[in-house]
Amino acid sequence: MAVMIDKETKEAVPVTAFLKGDQLAKDIAKVNDAARGKFLTVFGMALCLMKNYDPSVTYAFQVDGFVAEV
Repeated sequence: MAVMIDKETKEAVPVTAFLKGDQLAKDIAKVNDAARGKFLTVFGMALCLMKNYDPSVTYAFQVDGFVAEV
C-alpha cells in the first residue's frame, strides 16, 4: 500500500484515502489502450487523477499542494 507523507506536518495518509483506486486503474487502462502520443497520454493521466481525486482529505493533500510541489 502506498502512503503519502506531508513534509511539514509529518502526517501520513494512504493514497487510497484521497484517490478512488479501482476506478483510477480502469481509467488509466483506457488511456493506455488508446495508444496516443506522449502529450495526450500525459494529459489523459492527469485527467484520470483529477477525476478520481476525493477533495475531502486534509489540506496538505489537496491538489494545489501537489501543484506547488511540482
